Amino acid sequence: MAESKASKKSHSLILQDRKDLQLTGVSDVGNFDDTAVTIFTDIGELLVRGKNLQINNLSLEKGEVHLSGEIDSLSYGEKESRNAGFLSKIFK
Repeated sequence: MAESKASKKSHSLILQDRKDLQLTGVSDVGNFDDTAVTIFTDIGELLVRGKNLQINNLSLEKGEVHLSGEIDSLSYGEKESRNAGFLSKIFK
């Protein structure tokens, strides 16, 4: 139990002028290109969309990512366990 608490990182993001995005609490980075980056956090998947996106700094050990480019949107998806719980409540 203590091991899972230690692996969980606090998640935060700082977006400046829609051009500079700094994230903490990152566990992994999925697909990425110059128009979209998929970032995995303990609170869900984050999809960053824009133009000319670049990963300037990535440290999974520290759980940090720094992106730059023209950021158009940030969209969180739910964790799988939350989706199952939400859908099961609807279809009861």
